[in-house]
Amino acid sequence: MSSWLWNWTPWINPPPPPTTLERARAHIRSYDPLKLVANVFAAGLVTSLGLGAYYKRFLKRIPTAGYVTPNMITGRRVIKGVVTRVGDADNFRIYHTTALHTAIPTTEQELRNQTIHVRLAGVDAPEGPHFGHEGQPGYEESMTGLTKLVLGRTVYCELLGKDRYGRIIAMAYLRDPRFIYLIRHRKCVSLKMLQLGLAVTYEGKDAKYGDYTKEEFMHHEKVALSKRLGIFKDGPLLETPAEYKRRCAKNGEVAGGEAGNDETLG
Repeated sequence: MSSWLWNWTPWINPPPPPTTLERARAHIRSYDPLKLVANVFAAGLVTSLGLGAYYKRFLKRIPTAGYVTPNMITGRRVIKGVVTRVGDADNFRIYHTTALHTAIPTTEQELRNQTIHVRLAGVDAPEGPHFGHEGQPGYEESMTGLTKLVLGRTVYCELLGKDRYGRIIAMAYLRDPRFIYLIRHRKCVSLKMLQLGLAVTYEGKDAKYGDYTKEEFMHHEKVALSKRLGIFKDGPLLETPAEYKRRCAKNGEVAGGEAGNDETLG
């Protein structure tokens, strides 16, 4: 008899491969329960912290300048808002908007204590009539120009500091500067005021110029002066806004525009 008959074994079908559910169960059973709980907890904590940070930066609304933290300023955070009021020729108020807060209040009562007072960085405009003294020549023209530029429009404010009145010093743009890499396309409000001859370069000790330089600002001011634009229609100013404020301070008067707190209307 052939030897292969003695070595023959009957065919046995191999066991079916484990199902996905069975593999998952086996994988879970291989874990240490305490380690599994710890990993789940850690993942949840990291997710919560990440969502919290995202909410604070992108979804939480900043009601007033008092809520702007030093970290926001040192990080030069950019916030988006709609201009609800132009208080003077170089400052305005914005209602901060986020993905969760897009509706803009329309009444004075709704806007009270809900706007951020912004001082345009790098520029100084003629002072208006305040506290019983006359405004400077060119104030109305500058005020009208800034109002046309920003009132009711969305602006992007790069936070650069706070002044002694508690206003936020910011470089304001009509386009989001975070996504426009060519500076000339950002539509900087301060530069526009200089180019139209509606302001001069601010040179105080707290001057901020953002991504620009003082020399760039002064160049645009000189060009406007050479073209006799805006407040330079009669030539160089007889008294700059800074000189005007120093004179008022020397006489015991208060100058500096709408240097109010956040209790004032939006």
